[in-house]
Amino acid sequence: MSDRDKPHPLERSIYLQAAELESPAERVDFLDQACEGDDHLRERVELLLNFSEAESFGVAFQHRDPLLDDEATLPVTGGRTVPEPSPVAEDNYRIGPELARGGMGSIRQAEDRKLKRSVALKIMHSHVGSDPSSQARFVREAEVLALLSHPNIVPVYDIVWENGKPLFYTMKLVKGRTLQQIINDLREKNPATLTEYPLDHLLGIFLKVCDAIAFAHSR
Repeated sequence: MSDRDKPHPLERSIYLQAAELESPAERVDFLDQACEGDDHLRERVELLLNFSEAESFGVAFQHRDPLLDDEATLPVTGGRTVPEPSPVAEDNYRIGPELARGGMGSIRQAEDRKLKRSVALKIMHSHVGSDPSSQARFVREAEVLALLSHPNIVPVYDIVWENGKPLFYTMKLVKGRTLQQIINDLREKNPATLTEYPLDHLLGIFLKVCDAIAFAHSR
């Protein structure tokens, strides 16, 4: 991401406050006040919220790349601390490499020892995992995903608790490049990516993401 594309401190501040509001109506009212009629600022904040929401709902906008084999993983960025799963959790799951990071947590590859299948495991960052409201949001996220059935939303398999707190939840493992990686390659004018992902193909992917988010909200 270039410096031009990085969120301005004001955008980030408004985004973080808006992300804490669960009601769409409350978000609209908050953005009306916080953005004070600045359409560009509001557009940037809403874009951040949309991508954050796509991540939170487990939207599967990862597309298999034929150049990657089954052991390929997604790149890790950022430096937030993610707690290691405890020995209790590892009785049922063999924890593998970290695949990616988001604002609230990290995605790791794991093996379900009981069912003998590979899964993706989402675990919260240490700085949010100890907060009761973040824990409640994490559990709610897993519960909502578990109730949804949509081709572009990753299904949740299990949620693991320890000492009365949610430790992590597991979901279907999706291999390949992320939409962000594809966009970065296009920005750098990668010839193979330009050929594979013309504008109409990219718009189709984006519409699938929007459709998945709309479906989640409708439920």
